[in-house]
Amino acid sequence: MVAIQDEQLNLFLEELRRPAVWPQSIQIYKHAENYLHRSEHKWPGMKFTVDCFPNFKACIMGPNLNDSNAIPRRSLRTYNLVANDVAALRRLLEIPGVIDWSKAAYFSAFSSELHDTLKLVCEQHGTTIGPTDRTDFAHVGFLINTKDVQPVTSGKTEQGLERPITLRPFSAADIPNVNRLWAFSGTPEGMAYLTYLQSHGFPNMAAYGADSEMVGFLICNSEMGLAAAHVSPEHRGRQLFQVMAFEWCKAMAAIGQTETFAFVANDNVASMKSLTRLGAKKVDDWKVSYVLFRPKNCDPADPLLAWYDVISNKN
Repeated sequence: MVAIQDEQLNLFLEELRRPAVWPQSIQIYKHAENYLHRSEHKWPGMKFTVDCFPNFKACIMGPNLNDSNAIPRRSLRTYNLVANDVAALRRLLEIPGVIDWSKAAYFSAFSSELHDTLKLVCEQHGTTIGPTDRTDFAHVGFLINTKDVQPVTSGKTEQGLERPITLRPFSAADIPNVNRLWAFSGTPEGMAYLTYLQSHGFPNMAAYGADSEMVGFLICNSEMGLAAAHVSPEHRGRQLFQVMAFEWCKAMAAIGQTETFAFVANDNVASMKSLTRLGAKKVDDWKVSYVLFRPKNCDPADPLLAWYDVISNKN
């Protein structure tokens, strides 16, 4: 086991771009890239653990729980995985201290090819909720070149519907409303996450109607990806998502983020069509899963489980 150090980040970035793990490694890549090149977007309290280095076969990105400055990514114990060898991943997961199996954990958007291995290890310590239990825990990946996206004709849509008149990043004052409407938040940890993203210049976008009411928003996550979008029901059918996404892509390109990504639930046909119109490329073999781990002796006061209960009630 090797914990990647600052002086190893250049080579680590090169290895994350290997065809054997790319684009499944893009979330870890973006975090490591920010550590090395974009200090304003460096996420506090992260660590990158690999089975060996160089030429790693398995990698886990997660919080350094000994760092008092660690900021929750949706929850404090959020992990990302990438591997081109499931046996190496299993060995890495089983090393004491890599994952704290005494507490709930959230494994976010990892290759579905790794799901069975992760579940096998998790079930030695507790239970899991994953893509076989919830359809919204199974997604497909899109890659987006932010300099090669397609605008939507301004003014009225094909249906003759007027679009909101103002597009701009949402402000700190909007965060409670964004947190309330975001399907995968609604908790104090979500507020902390969104507040850090907004206050540290992670691009976001929102749409406002004539009365200045926010009618849609788009969130950039800590991995510099398109994390979530919401459009008020009465404003759907106006291609508003694509309008916001186009402006967000321009903002991303302006800070040097020319390559980004999005994950879409397998049954969300409307979002897939919108991303395709935008110019995003669906990667058919990039299937991703999400897993929530519950330890055998679960602390009912664990905020991560409270977060899961919130999103369960929303879906």
